[in-house]
Amino acid sequence: GRTITVETLLAESQSPDRAQFLRASCNLWVSSDKGWIAPGLWPSLKCDDPIPEGGVVAIESSIDSARYYGLRVVQLPDQRAVATVEFVVESFAALLMEVERLAANPGISFLISPSIDIHWPVRYEKRRVIVGYLEIQKYTATARNMIHEKMLLHDGSTQLAEHVARAVAVKTQGSIALSSQRSSGPIELARLLVWAAAYGAKPKDRGKPMIAFSNR
Repeated sequence: GRTITVETLLAESQSPDRAQFLRASCNLWVSSDKGWIAPGLWPSLKCDDPIPEGGVVAIESSIDSARYYGLRVVQLPDQRAVATVEFVVESFAALLMEVERLAANPGISFLISPSIDIHWPVRYEKRRVIVGYLEIQKYTATARNMIHEKMLLHDGSTQLAEHVARAVAVKTQGSIALSSQRSSGPIELARLLVWAAAYGAKPKDRGKPMIAFSNR
């Protein structure tokens, strides 16, 4: 019943096409052979430590507006960032309840798509930044680099892993961008990851340096 030797398997593992190796040699299912990150990399980035509070929460609706997703990215003390799925709800009323819960923490800011901004609470207007496809174009490569350099971790969410695994990036204007049209299914959480990783992992402003004067 043995059809392949360990030596052959090791040799095939050196192939640059990681998806082909997993599918043909290991008989493992691969979500997409044109994914934006290497197959097998995402599971290795699971963070088992408690996720700190604060950070940036990115919010977007599905294409048919049947679901609303919220994903938070917060920077760790070692300068890495970790992503956690905050909510997946099926109505805008439920979304607003989640916003109220998260906004109770003054350290949280929001990234929202234009469709969410239409009914965004006025009292939180100064805590939100509107993002869209332009930011996807600008930051997909940045988020991918963070993943490959193991600077972006996650909470182990199965749904987030599915969205990240099936996301496909296309070349655009000298860079790459996640494409919902080219992907094999929903990728809203992957899009949120790109937005939140770019904003949530920015170095924090530690204030202006103090200048001391002496009359001596």
